[in-house]
Amino acid sequence: MKSCHWLVVGLACSTLSQSILAQGKLSRMQMEADLQQLFAVTRRTYAYVDEKKEQYGVDLDRMEADALKRLDKVQSDADFGVLVKEIIAALRDGHCEASADHLIAPRQRAWPFHLHSVKEGVVVTDMAPSVAGSGIEHGNVLKRVNGRPIEDWINEAARTVSASTDGARRRLALKQMISTADESVRVKIEHANGTTATFTVKTGPYLRLPAEPNLADPPEGRFVAAHVLKRGVGYIRFPSFGWETAERHRAKTDAEMDAAAQPARDQIDAAFAAVAATKALVLDLRGNRGGWDNLGAYVLSHLEPGDFRYYATQTRSSPELRAIDKFPWLPRDDGWAPKVDWIPRKTTFSFFQGKTYTGALVVLINEDVGSAADCLAAALADLHPNVRFVGRPTHGAAGGPKDLAKLKHSGVGVRLCTMRVWTPKGRLIEGQGTRPDVPVQWTREDVRKGRDPDLEAALKDLSR
Repeated sequence: MKSCHWLVVGLACSTLSQSILAQGKLSRMQMEADLQQLFAVTRRTYAYVDEKKEQYGVDLDRMEADALKRLDKVQSDADFGVLVKEIIAALRDGHCEASADHLIAPRQRAWPFHLHSVKEGVVVTDMAPSVAGSGIEHGNVLKRVNGRPIEDWINEAARTVSASTDGARRRLALKQMISTADESVRVKIEHANGTTATFTVKTGPYLRLPAEPNLADPPEGRFVAAHVLKRGVGYIRFPSFGWETAERHRAKTDAEMDAAAQPARDQIDAAFAAVAATKALVLDLRGNRGGWDNLGAYVLSHLEPGDFRYYATQTRSSPELRAIDKFPWLPRDDGWAPKVDWIPRKTTFSFFQGKTYTGALVVLINEDVGSAADCLAAALADLHPNVRFVGRPTHGAAGGPKDLAKLKHSGVGVRLCTMRVWTPKGRLIEGQGTRPDVPVQWTREDVRKGRDPDLEAALKDLSR
């Protein structure tokens, strides 16, 4: 059992100096009241209280006592916002969030590159045009920033990262830590030949972040990409299951929601039609952080015939949830609703009814695969007779998140999971996720030379 003793670590000086706003708006008494409200809401509403305590030692009583002690070091409203974010992050759940942007000064600039973990360390990827000619190259190992080791930056950022697994936490920390209020940063890098150099580079606006270095997403406006690779293997990529159209947001009934999803279903149908003649398929979920479960289940309906169970859920009823969700099946008293199996083809929503794809299947996964995409991966692992997973473990995040409270004095919003989610065979997804049959660790040479080692390993696995 792992513990959450890291929660008691004091707030980092650099974090405080970058996030301080106006001093003294919240009194000590108000902050104590908000912390008590936060822990009371979490105990009453959070679906995974028992599981997180058993798996990771997430002890709410100890966390609350530690948090109240830490108020001695809170000197501003911004500090309090950081404290609440660290408390929520300590739940080790990728869907739990604290919305405290109104307390913490925004960092509107970013380092002029993205970062990626490889065998040799952390490398520079996807550089801004401003870095051209600076001496920094794609695939250089980043050693220090502003005089501090890169691992210090990662560990600091990780304290406020909401994540369900350690791999996802590190990956999200690499994304979060590049935000800054500074006009420039001083970086020490290691070249491919082993020599090191230090450069000062200007910061700028955030760059668009790819799911992996060297990986292109579908064109703007496209939900899915599909083609046949040179070896006669089909390839379908879903970067997201989000479908945030005006029609969907206007929809109020299941029938209207179903109609709003028709363009996405059309694209999925076309993608599978494009690879129908192949004997093997690579399904690329890397970077897919979720979206609409109906779309993940629609993908599965192209791979699984009959009335398959997609997942089982059980919702925790609370006053907070009953105030925002008027589900008729939600118990009026606090406690658990009945456990429910979701069988997509038995619902009123549309699912594929034609001939399913029966060739060999490899699914590419990484630490960003979460929520609706995590559920699809888990269902495939349980149901598909010849699926293989390649890459790195998924995020392992599933649980019906809801905005359940706003802390009375600070106004910090609290989002918590209200639902347990199990795979078709009864495995809990949260905190577990799906692990690869063929683990792949990128190297700096993969990044430097524009390779995709995940796809290479998938093709090799299919040829065995």
